Amino acid sequence: MNRLQSGSPTSPPHGLPITGSNIKGEDLQAFSLRRKQIVEEPPVAEVKTKWPALFTEQQIKAEFTRITSADLRGSFFSGLGQHLPRLLQLYRASSFPEMKKVLSMLEEDNSNQTKEDVILRGLPYFLREDPSKFLRTAEPTDMEDSMTRGMNVGIVVVKQGEDLLDISVVL
Repeated sequence: MNRLQSGSPTSPPHGLPITGSNIKGEDLQAFSLRRKQIVEEPPVAEVKTKWPALFTEQQIKAEFTRITSADLRGSFFSGLGQHLPRLLQLYRASSFPEMKKVLSMLEEDNSNQTKEDVILRGLPYFLREDPSKFLRTAEPTDMEDSMTRGMNVGIVVVKQGEDLLDISVVL
């Protein structure tokens, strides 16, 4: 019996917890019911309890694509690229000494990848956030829990040596 047949949009089939592996088939059927529950604005803790798989990177991307018909990562970097010149201009006008240090990266390498890196690294200073909680650099061998511990929202830059391997947005 699935959630639609049981009449319970919050209970998974056969009493199993709702995980990434069993949400795929169920979420297509229950998307409208789940959306209805979430639109009612329950506390995030309640949503995490009922739908824990929705908070995985894979499901966040899938939900974004389902709702907007766009790729989350592609949209993010496309938007970043579109606003790159203006953001760099704002950063250069900033009076934060930390921002000057971040901008100095462009003196050595002025590639688009470095510009994106500078924008992401400068973002916590520009938003007046604590950079240690907003932006982290990790190695590919680091455990995900250690990379995101204490981070509610932020950016994790995965590098091997000086090579940028990946950038993840933590929500």
